[in-house]
Amino acid sequence: MPEMFDPNVHLLAPEVALSNDKLQYFEALYQAALASPSKVVEYTCEYPKHEFLQYLVTHHHVILHGSTNSAIDLFQTQRASLDTTTQGSLSAIYATTDPIWPMYFAILDWRVYRGSSRNGVQWVQDAHGAIRKVYYFSLNQDMLPRQPWTKGIIYILPRLTFEQLRDDDGELTEEWASYTPVVPLARLPVTPDDFPFLNDIAGHDDSDTLRLGDLLVELFQGCQQAHTLGDGYALMYNDITAWWPKITEFVPLWRATYPWTVLELRLEANHQSMWLFLRGSTTLQAVLERKCGKYLPQNSSNDKEPQ
Repeated sequence: MPEMFDPNVHLLAPEVALSNDKLQYFEALYQAALASPSKVVEYTCEYPKHEFLQYLVTHHHVILHGSTNSAIDLFQTQRASLDTTTQGSLSAIYATTDPIWPMYFAILDWRVYRGSSRNGVQWVQDAHGAIRKVYYFSLNQDMLPRQPWTKGIIYILPRLTFEQLRDDDGELTEEWASYTPVVPLARLPVTPDDFPFLNDIAGHDDSDTLRLGDLLVELFQGCQQAHTLGDGYALMYNDITAWWPKITEFVPLWRATYPWTVLELRLEANHQSMWLFLRGSTTLQAVLERKCGKYLPQNSSNDKEPQ
């Protein structure tokens, strides 16, 4: 049974009417982009861009990926977030056939935004029993007034190697994955004004998430050794007395946020130093490197796991 529509949470998908004039215009735009050396869609019409993207996924065997990076010529398999779902541990290229969802990822500026992002697409049942597509978007309520938006790109990818993912209940989702590299067919520049729900994004309390991020940076920045593991990192601290308060604050926040990972504290035999292990997957290691890699000490090591 689908979840019931909640107007306080769900944003109804806009109605899209693709007239013959639109169909012809959109097809001409797409063909011109495919023939262009830059592969950029030169979008000058008044129709909303999400309608053009709806046309593409309906009439062509393509799929969409939103990014703030405008210079991707080859998509490699990786995971961009610490998702706690089954799909979250997969090393893949993620995309969707939904025309609006990828715009959110294309315009959210992670260079200035701090906090978590809650977003998704699902199908719900309205009061009349009809099944409707809805969205939900929420950002850190303290960052939301700062309007952390930027220009981005919707990459139009071939759908051939993608497969549709299922949720924990076995139901198909709007997320697709490819486990092999993908070359974009074309790209559509978008701005925050192209996102139809820009003024409807909710805010949530993100204080624990922000504190966890600050502690994570401090722990990476202050460790005396950092060993790269196959599925995470091992960090060593000499002054246990100084670091113990931060680690005891860090541990419950980490476990509450990422319960699927493994966190271990290990004292050396002389009790003069302590190791902190953060493990979960190769994806976890990549994300930690991206978030904290610049804080790794010069004596970081790829040696065998500390004993």
